[in-house]
Amino acid sequence: MPQNKKHHYVPRFYLKRFTANERLINLYNLKAERKILDARLKGQCYRNYLYGQDGPIEKALSHIEGGASQLMRKIDHYKMPPPPGTEDHYLMIVYLMMQRGRTVYASDTINEMFDKMTKATLSDYFKQQKGIDLSEFEIGIEDSASYALALSMRMYPLLFDMHYKLFVNKTNVEFITSDHPVVLYNQLFNFRNIGSNCGLACKGLQIFFPVGPKQLIVMYDGATYRVGGNKFTIDITSPRDVYELNTLQMCSAVDNVYFNDPAINMEALHRKARPFLRKSRAVVRASIVKETPKGSEQLVGMSSEDIRTNLEISEITIRGSAKKWREEFKREKLQPVAVVRDQKLVDDFEEFDDACKAKKYETSQFVDFLADKYGKKEDQASR
Repeated sequence: MPQNKKHHYVPRFYLKRFTANERLINLYNLKAERKILDARLKGQCYRNYLYGQDGPIEKALSHIEGGASQLMRKIDHYKMPPPPGTEDHYLMIVYLMMQRGRTVYASDTINEMFDKMTKATLSDYFKQQKGIDLSEFEIGIEDSASYALALSMRMYPLLFDMHYKLFVNKTNVEFITSDHPVVLYNQLFNFRNIGSNCGLACKGLQIFFPVGPKQLIVMYDGATYRVGGNKFTIDITSPRDVYELNTLQMCSAVDNVYFNDPAINMEALHRKARPFLRKSRAVVRASIVKETPKGSEQLVGMSSEDIRTNLEISEITIRGSAKKWREEFKREKLQPVAVVRDQKLVDDFEEFDDACKAKKYETSQFVDFLADKYGKKEDQASR
């Protein structure tokens, strides 16, 4: 049995960036609705044997964390995100997906989806045929944390077309972070509150990830949004923008948000975020298609629950062409569940995924796959 039973789902190297002395960190607990100053850093964001007891997943995560730590130091030094098409760019994507999929929230979402889907589709059968009431049970999958992590990391190629920039906070209000810090959002589809509009291939997707009290990475659909000007680094000078971005972290958190400045008004931020807090992690909707002699046939839809805060950031605007497209889309009587951002990339990913299942490539070799397919290492990303 491994000695390291504490599996940190938000790594300490990352949380240290929001501390004054790298040993103690300030937090706000949502359930207690109070600040806790100078909490022990090593006691944050872990669960015993979250990824199992045999150890290889923790070792693999540590390897990526080492590269991500160096990347963040480069961002600190150069005040710029990594250049597109470089190894650091690909590392940034992989790390964001790893962090997105490794948290307790991600694990619990998988179990909630499985529970609701099973009950929606099988409750009648078990009650009539077996005399079992599934509502009396919580239904999940074994090693859900490992499953959520593997699923998230497998999908990283779908972000290769995303543009990205670095927000540098010039205000006296700091960026905060949380125990689920990679936030997916979609301003383009803020009119839709059914289902999820934040799939990795969705048109209008945005990703927000604070890398310190004064820096935040934003990834976005470049055909939908303008972010700042032509610069790779964008100064944020409005405290209101910072509060908007901090509200995302408050809404994304499970238990705690973390911050450096003890004077920040976390209670006020919590009040701002409260109307937008998600009531569930997953949504399953079942509708009867038709009745048959053997029972009803149902159409069941499943999605994760998006964060919706009516986000407005002065440096982010929706392009005129995207606004026009949105108005036309709203008038469609039968709207698709999701709109793909880049069909060519999705097709490439699906072909690559099949090749990985056939053992022709490792899941980390998407760039090599593109090179083999197109005869060069195609630059799928730009700013």
